[in-house]
Amino acid sequence: MISPSVILLATALIPRPQDEEQSQAPLEVDRTPISLSEALTTGTRWVDLRMRAESGDEAGMDNRALAMTLRGALGFESATYKGLILGIEVEGNTNFGIDTYNDTLNGDVSRPIITDPSGAELNQAWAYYEGVRGYTLRLGRQKLDLGNGRFVGSEPWRQNDRTFDALTVTRGLPDRLMLTAAYVYNVNGVTGGSSPLGDTESSSLLLHGSYPLGARGVAEAYSYKVDLDHSLLPSTSTVGARAEGEVDVLGKGLDFSGEFANQRDGAGNPNRIDAGYAHLNLGTQFAAITYKIGIEILQGSSTPGNKFTTPLGTAHKFNGLADMFVTTPMLGLDDTYYSMAGDWGGLQIAATYHQFASYRNSQNYGTELDLTLTQVLASGLQTGLGTAQYNADSFGVDTLRAWIWMAYSF
Repeated sequence: MISPSVILLATALIPRPQDEEQSQAPLEVDRTPISLSEALTTGTRWVDLRMRAESGDEAGMDNRALAMTLRGALGFESATYKGLILGIEVEGNTNFGIDTYNDTLNGDVSRPIITDPSGAELNQAWAYYEGVRGYTLRLGRQKLDLGNGRFVGSEPWRQNDRTFDALTVTRGLPDRLMLTAAYVYNVNGVTGGSSPLGDTESSSLLLHGSYPLGARGVAEAYSYKVDLDHSLLPSTSTVGARAEGEVDVLGKGLDFSGEFANQRDGAGNPNRIDAGYAHLNLGTQFAAITYKIGIEILQGSSTPGNKFTTPLGTAHKFNGLADMFVTTPMLGLDDTYYSMAGDWGGLQIAATYHQFASYRNSQNYGTELDLTLTQVLASGLQTGLGTAQYNADSFGVDTLRAWIWMAYSF
């Protein structure tokens, strides 16, 4: 395994062109390379750094959790040569002096989980070909974020990305239909290759299509056949559709989104699954503050295994920032939420209140209040802090999480 210190040292020592002012800027040439070797010595490179302090306090735990981690990623993308582009990215995460937390691998079960174990890996390595008229192909290790990432996503909040070893084919028509098909033969999870769930073989076929609804909206349809070689991640087949946009109501802009899906058991799944999903959201703006109300439903049942699951989805930005519902409870989940967000002197402030309940048997799971504050400085440095307070009723335990972070890319 590559040492995290090597990754972080490389990100600090890599030479920078004198005129570089933004992330992923071309190195030198504006003309088409005349050879593959020239394409490999010109192109685009980037460095991403993110340091985060995160704490967790759960009722019933002997100790609190505190993690200070530093993530570094170093990437390069070649210039285009005869329709071919090659890319590579290495990623490392290391404890930055404080590691009193359960990272899912160290066995410290006396503390809450913060899923950011130390380690380093080849995060991406792919070949991209655009020489077939109207089609593009990408083969190798890559990020996949389909739609809003709810069912297929890279989970960017975690210090280690989820990536996919896959063949991805896209077909796009200008300002019209965009189709994506991906065959995934391995999933590299956020816990890294040392974890039983960090490197999972796959035979999954993911299909996604999107179509613009004028200038202010988009419609999507998808079919995700997820087949993972792990007993804790049974095969499923999900079909659904989603639309989002903005309409004028009495002279006022009204944002909307709606999504519906159905999930069945896939080949080799010992459980029978027939579960639905729905997510509805409305929002509008008054006095520079955006207000939203929404409900997200993941069906469950009293039959073990018969519930809607999202094993490849981005979880942190859905169902509360405390990550209480990363996996769907057996009786399902109803998440009714209300949010306010606005800009105050260059600071982006957001507050969201969740009411969680079961889909079956009408159990009140608990409530949660999430508060975040973020800012992007003129230098490009991004900073943020936040807190998530979950108050348990019939599911989980009272939980308080807080974090502060800084990120910079060049």
